[in-house]
Amino acid sequence: MRFFKTFIVSFLCIYSLGLLWIPYTPQVWASEKPNPFVISGLPTTKALVLKNENAKDYGTRHQLRYKVERNYYLILSSKEQLVVSKEVKGHFEKAISKAEESFDEGEGDVSQSNITKLKLGLAGTENDIIDLEHNIASAKLELALLLGLDINHPLKVEEEKLSPEKFPYLNWMDFVNGFGKETITGKKTDNKSKNKTPILSKSKKNPGFLLSKVDRKALLELEKAFLQIQKSKRKMKLARKNRKITRALLVTELANYDFGIGDPEDLFEGLIIYTRVLKGYFETVYDFNVSVSNFFQLNAELFEN
Repeated sequence: MRFFKTFIVSFLCIYSLGLLWIPYTPQVWASEKPNPFVISGLPTTKALVLKNENAKDYGTRHQLRYKVERNYYLILSSKEQLVVSKEVKGHFEKAISKAEESFDEGEGDVSQSNITKLKLGLAGTENDIIDLEHNIASAKLELALLLGLDINHPLKVEEEKLSPEKFPYLNWMDFVNGFGKETITGKKTDNKSKNKTPILSKSKKNPGFLLSKVDRKALLELEKAFLQIQKSKRKMKLARKNRKITRALLVTELANYDFGIGDPEDLFEGLIIYTRVLKGYFETVYDFNVSVSNFFQLNAELFEN
């Protein structure tokens, strides 16, 4: 025991004097961040989620598809809006700098009120950026959960652009006649049930159609979902038209301000309108896509055995 103590004391003395060299390897206290899990597209993402056995705890396969699509569209919509907000932020910062310079030098008709409005516009845009980044992070967390990844595992969505999904039906009867003739079979029920109604029946116009008995309430929800698609589509078309007009307006206001012939208040209003219209457009695309996804989810649950 005395020998062991003597050895330890001698070792410490030699090491403290620098006479003993020991190779030093830096200690990694925190685990290295894993490479992000890359999502290459919506169809691939849905397939991966449906393969995950644990995902069954979060709903039926139809509900899982809907959740994946909703979160995926939210990520793309938020990314598109984030681009707009960051562009507007840059315009506000440039406008504030120029306005303050003009105010200090006593040039033009720039007032302290103009500068304050521009700064408030910048603050609002920065607030939008915080919200959008939160939306993206939140949607990625839910996708990671459905994919069976660790909750802290980074997720990367390669796709950047949000586009409207294809929906081939112009009206409700177009869906019933086109879709129903081939695939609507429904769940067989007692013909005497008062809570059931045939969605299709044989007639001269559509001979050979299968009689389908479905829940009245479920069928009502499906038709309401169809109406929601039509509403979202109309709003999306209107927003797309306004988007082009607003872009032209902002370009004009920016050019006038850069040349010193524009008014700070006009630029402020132009940036606010531009933000609202462009962000609104991507919100309408998101709403349309989600409404289409919801419709097909309800339809699948209603008619698939």
